[in-house]
Amino acid sequence: MNTIPYLERFLMKLNLKPKAAVADILICTPDITGDLFKQCVRNVLRTVGSYNVHIIALHNGWDPTFSHAHEINRCLSFAERPLITLDDDTTVEGNWFNAMMEVSLDPSASVVATTVYRKNYGLWSTGALFDKKGDAVMWREPIKQPVYMPCAASCCWLIRKKVFRMNEILYKKYHFDSDFTLSNWEQGYPLVIVPATVFHISGGQMKKKPERVKCIESDKCNFREKWLESGRYQKIITDNWNKWAPGAKALMSGI
Repeated sequence: MNTIPYLERFLMKLNLKPKAAVADILICTPDITGDLFKQCVRNVLRTVGSYNVHIIALHNGWDPTFSHAHEINRCLSFAERPLITLDDDTTVEGNWFNAMMEVSLDPSASVVATTVYRKNYGLWSTGALFDKKGDAVMWREPIKQPVYMPCAASCCWLIRKKVFRMNEILYKKYHFDSDFTLSNWEQGYPLVIVPATVFHISGGQMKKKPERVKCIESDKCNFREKWLESGRYQKIITDNWNKWAPGAKALMSGI
């Protein structure tokens, strides 16, 4: 992946010293010179503690052909360390990095995610489920220890298992992340949510694009056909029933 000179200058200002990195962090952004991206990087460097990380910044410049799934796949193809995917409109804080890295030591874990908060809303997601229409149903309950969930908000993920790739063909922008975790679940590789917090604007950059609604509906239709109408999603829920948290089970039973 191309190195971006601006990012190099930006990191030099922060006195980032080269060491052996313990994780790769991919941040895709349409504006690498903007405050949103710069603040995202600052928050990462402020919260990783003594660990060194390798930040991969991809400046897409509002390219209409940009595919987040494709760029994640490119990183998965060469990453030798755990890969963290971070949206540029996400604010990390506290022990998010330590919590994710600790759980990533579990040999069975495929993806590690955090709880997600939104400004003026509070807790937005401790994991995601889906109703029969293909709409996401968020489980919103504080946790004190890691829990299993079928899917999760992907604004801050650590991908440990590189068995699968994101589906770039079926999805344009949405649902490729849920497709990814469900594919891992089918093979016995779980998604783990850690009790660490990030704040996410959600759709911050895509909100400016008029084709967003059309894209959401198209991707949801493809997801619904593949996972819900086929019964594959329900089989994952049923086969792993004893692994879900009580609050998540109650929500699953009601949708």
